[in-house]
Amino acid sequence: MSETTPILNASNNTQDAAVGSSSQRRGGGGGGSIFSRLSPLFNLGGAVVTIIVGGALLYCYILPKPHKYSSQSKGVVCALQLLSFSTLFLAFAIQWVGLRRFNNPSDSNPGTPGYNPSETIKFRNQLLQNTLEQFVVHVLAVLSLSAVVADYRLVFCLVLAFVLGRIIYYITYSIHPSKRAFGFAMTFFPSVFALLYVAGTVSWKIINHVI
Repeated sequence: MSETTPILNASNNTQDAAVGSSSQRRGGGGGGSIFSRLSPLFNLGGAVVTIIVGGALLYCYILPKPHKYSSQSKGVVCALQLLSFSTLFLAFAIQWVGLRRFNNPSDSNPGTPGYNPSETIKFRNQLLQNTLEQFVVHVLAVLSLSAVVADYRLVFCLVLAFVLGRIIYYITYSIHPSKRAFGFAMTFFPSVFALLYVAGTVSWKIINHVI
């Protein structure tokens, strides 16, 4: 019995050590999981900072100071011209889906019974859907901003952010869907900021008119 006890104690110590090391590994893994959960927030924050700093540099130091618009209609015309760059990305997304359907008969008939889309067409459809959603908000933001401000540089920065954001979104989404946050934010937040600015400006004019 006395010889068996040390063996049992040694076995228990080994199990305790294994449990302790396992707990340490779980603790370390927990830190990694926390970082992975916070990674999208870091991407969003980085995109917002990039938008603010890059837009300020473009507006203040790079783009030439324009003449004021003689009328709001000319501002809207300028916005429509710049929107041609944004529209190209929507056309690209549509064509990308169309090429897949044309070259792969299994993906060409989504309405047929038993249709089972491939992962490639699912991926491209998701990119197209997101681009279309972002494009609608972007167009409204650009047109409304051009009708309020008499400075094409703000509209140009808004379109440039959309174009760069879509490029980054396509690249990072192709690598892994979890990495798309930066490109998404770079496309989405400038449009939201512009709409908030326009809404605030219009609200202020209404309040002054009423008062």
